[in-house]
Amino acid sequence: MAILVWLTGMAVADSPVHKGPIPRREILGMEDPSPAVIQRELGGWYPHPELFAVTATRERDRTMWTRSYDGVEMESPVITAHDGHYWITRFQPDLEPPPAVIRAKLIGDKAALAAAKLPPQATVKLVFEAALGHHKIGGTKGDNAENYFYVIERWFLAYRVATPQTTALVDAYTGKLLGKNDNSVR
Repeated sequence: MAILVWLTGMAVADSPVHKGPIPRREILGMEDPSPAVIQRELGGWYPHPELFAVTATRERDRTMWTRSYDGVEMESPVITAHDGHYWITRFQPDLEPPPAVIRAKLIGDKAALAAAKLPPQATVKLVFEAALGHHKIGGTKGDNAENYFYVIERWFLAYRVATPQTTALVDAYTGKLLGKNDNSVR
């Protein structure tokens, strides 16, 4: 992480200063955590924790957790793995819960597809996207990457419109194209 920040120059002097303890980004335990544990630890502080859910997918020697809020998938990985001694679950901490989904104001799949300007066979999915940012640790000089931490500053609703070649994000309420990227590896 420190190298990434240094190379991209993302940790800059105008990053917000975080007061108080650094948000937790991992859960350590002697046992493989249950969905109830992950749900309580990651979403228990939300104003409506009953809207938060997790599902587990086992992949080889780790568990990939998919989290959702109000039935909408949240795009931020949560992974549990065993290091030989402990079960470690790692995630990006969020500073605020996802906003309420106002279903009557959503533009819908067809409008999202049109805004993305992708072929009709593209897949369209409503998701909570994470707006990530670096925060400076309070009381530090801010002169190197270790004085910053990465956090989800907020969540926003978007339609992810995808083909094997291209993925686009479209604002779920306004239909504004937020970004489009080429899925190829160069």
